[in-house]
Amino acid sequence: MSAIPTNSPKRRSKLIPMPPHYWLLGHIPLSASIIGSLPPYAHGVYVGDQIRQRYSYLDSAFYLDNWPLAAPILVVLKPDMMYQLTQSNQIPKDKGIRAFLVPLTGEFDLVTLEGGSWKYWRSIFNPGFSAGHVSSLVPGMIEEIKIFKDLLRKYAKSGKMMFLEDASLNLTIDIIGANIADAESVIASKPQLLNQLTYTIAVIKESLRIYPTVAALRDGQSYFSLIGDNGLRFPTERTIVWGDHYATHHNPAHWPRAEEFLPERWIVTEGHELYPPKNGWRPFERGPRNCFGQEVAMTEIKLMLALTIQDFDFKDAYEEYDAMKGYPKGLNVNGQRAYMMLRGGGHPADHYPCKVSLAKQR
Repeated sequence: MSAIPTNSPKRRSKLIPMPPHYWLLGHIPLSASIIGSLPPYAHGVYVGDQIRQRYSYLDSAFYLDNWPLAAPILVVLKPDMMYQLTQSNQIPKDKGIRAFLVPLTGEFDLVTLEGGSWKYWRSIFNPGFSAGHVSSLVPGMIEEIKIFKDLLRKYAKSGKMMFLEDASLNLTIDIIGANIADAESVIASKPQLLNQLTYTIAVIKESLRIYPTVAALRDGQSYFSLIGDNGLRFPTERTIVWGDHYATHHNPAHWPRAEEFLPERWIVTEGHELYPPKNGWRPFERGPRNCFGQEVAMTEIKLMLALTIQDFDFKDAYEEYDAMKGYPKGLNVNGQRAYMMLRGGGHPADHYPCKVSLAKQR
């Protein structure tokens, strides 16, 4: 079977997997209605997932016809097809990403470089982001986290609302604490202990499953098709191929109890109903062009949790924040007030207002 995309809605085939289609404006009204139902500035990744929720038969991949405004989009939300897109094959990054980055990088960046140039510069940077090198950075990271903890203590004592995202992003390294607590001292001398924090790592992975911050965008090619269920071909020529990480991670066809926060799914053994699907977890993408900074990111997150969660409790302050801003009640996506907003990548809504308190002795 073959599903052939085209810019002309008159030539649409019934074999093409897609939502109900308007003859004149394709899927533009559908996308507009979904965007209109979401809170302001909600991340675009929710659109693909909302379509999956409305039309349960679209749980592998589907086309969105944006004619006459833009090129068609092939939305991919099946782990095996994501594997085909970024791991077993390589097609160029989407032209829109390159256009966005040109003013910043002059087309000289690891995100959009292709071919030999990309391979060369990736090989130059890889050693600096290797697990061994990142482990050597742990003592310095701990010093940064100590500054972060000092800030948390100030907010805990004042009882004032803080924006956790801003505090996390604005860590500084020019103030060094006088003493190193036991946990900090042990981890600084033995950074490999971070990989033994089984439940902490499970919590991080489950959080990144629920809130993947980016997606995979590729420029479809005449020579490249994805193969779906029952051998169905999805040609990519003249399409933007959107590997939708959010919709993939929330797809109940592959993730049992997909909307539940279950760190246990990262601890159970293969064969258990919760065991993660092969190639299903993709917050850093997979394949040759995965995020080479993921080792740094995971190490920092593990350190942050290991060294702060024992001392502090956090409670969101969205109710207070919304009242202060005069926002209507009920702002959420899939029941989550801390939905993702689009600011480059995905960020927690309104910088995650919260209250911090000193943890009781555990």
